[in-house]
Amino acid sequence: MALATKKDMSWVKWVHEIYMKTCRNIWDHCPPQDSSWYWKKLNGLKEKMNKLLTKERMMRLQFPDVGDIDCCLCALATPENQQHLFGECNWIGEVRGSLSRWAGIPIPAKNVEDCMRWIKNRQWRQFRKELAAALYGALIYYAWQARNWRVYRGLNVDTRFITTQIQKEIRERVSLFIGSRKARRCQVLIQRISN
Repeated sequence: MALATKKDMSWVKWVHEIYMKTCRNIWDHCPPQDSSWYWKKLNGLKEKMNKLLTKERMMRLQFPDVGDIDCCLCALATPENQQHLFGECNWIGEVRGSLSRWAGIPIPAKNVEDCMRWIKNRQWRQFRKELAAALYGALIYYAWQARNWRVYRGLNVDTRFITTQIQKEIRERVSLFIGSRKARRCQVLIQRISN
């Protein structure tokens, strides 16, 4: 176990020495072309998050006819912003909890920046980190889609439907990497996800 911990810490040091040597702030960092798939996905997610037009942001930008700014996915009567949507919303919390139990990977109820930092700083094997980031990315994607369906089409999306969609997507993605060396090191996790 001590070796895995040192290896994970070495990975964190490696990321800082290779990817983050010119920029110490992840939010200002631009990933190099030769960086890993995982690193590019993490960085791509943060770029998309800064551009989301939540109801609260549209109101600040003085969009006409924003209407009710409360979250349309839950009944908390809380303004829809990134912090609420991806950290505090009960609807998303239900999906997050189901995915965490299914994968055996905790997904904290934090804002996007803090959650990605939390995943990055875990002393997990690389494959587990990539899977956690993929779960969180899918959660954000489908939550935003469900929000848009509610706002623009008047459709309510069931949390079980979203959970099932994410599970299918993750299984498909994992099946592509089953033979890889990093996946072989996480066989228990692979079996859990595949069933």
